[in-house]
Amino acid sequence: MKIMVNKRFWLGILVMVLAFGMTVVGCDDGNGDSSIAYVAVTDIINVPSMMPFGSPLSLNGTVLPDNATNKTIIWSVKTANNSGAAINGNKLTVTNFGTDWGNIIINASIIKGKTEDTDFSRDFWINIRTYNKMSQTLYFRGAVHDNGTPNWIIAEDLILQDTLTGQLEKNTSYKVVIKGVLDTSLEGLYLNICGNSPEEGEYEWTYLCDGAILEDTISAGTITREFIVKTKNNNDVTRYGNKAFIALWNFQPVAETDIGKMMAKISNFSWTITKLE
Repeated sequence: MKIMVNKRFWLGILVMVLAFGMTVVGCDDGNGDSSIAYVAVTDIINVPSMMPFGSPLSLNGTVLPDNATNKTIIWSVKTANNSGAAINGNKLTVTNFGTDWGNIIINASIIKGKTEDTDFSRDFWINIRTYNKMSQTLYFRGAVHDNGTPNWIIAEDLILQDTLTGQLEKNTSYKVVIKGVLDTSLEGLYLNICGNSPEEGEYEWTYLCDGAILEDTISAGTITREFIVKTKNNNDVTRYGNKAFIALWNFQPVAETDIGKMMAKISNFSWTITKLE
């Protein structure tokens, strides 16, 4: 009689343990337990849209909704445009600017993010910038000028508001000074103040002054160059006054095969723009 009681007692304990274990496993398994509702991904936002040439970019994004069942983003390069773009984990690197004005396309995907059987996928444009503010380096790249001639182009993204105090004004003279260490000689430079809006396209520039040309040979080494420009007397200057930028070119011809390649650089770069009274 005593032995039978012990057997029943331990059998009851075993059943309770097994039942509890099955319950715990069922709660932890988000794929197999029908009692846990699946929540689909609706979007990925806050993905970087620009990267400075010469530094890797950490790719990240916010998955919506916050309670989506699957939220792990897998990054890949969709269109490199000859930029040498590569992704290792979430680090994006490039070796050149590429043949589409520095634009590349990456893809973000989430396994079983759209449905329980379908991945979520979205493409993002990233623009490679010629000015690396972190390393204080300004890069030349091979490009095609708007007259169709291949040439070196540099620094279309020096934002005036980084150094200019106040609004850009119409019919006003400004002095722009650039300094740094040039790694190769240049045959002249041309500078203009430009503006654009995102809705108008990345490179549909509006020229806000007549520009200034330095035609002398600029030798490699430490340089200081000064440009005097006068803004136009039109409403474009007012319109773009808070989002204007410096564009700086060198019109040396380049081979078609050099379009999109890094051609030269100015390290230890700094620049200023001041209003002339």
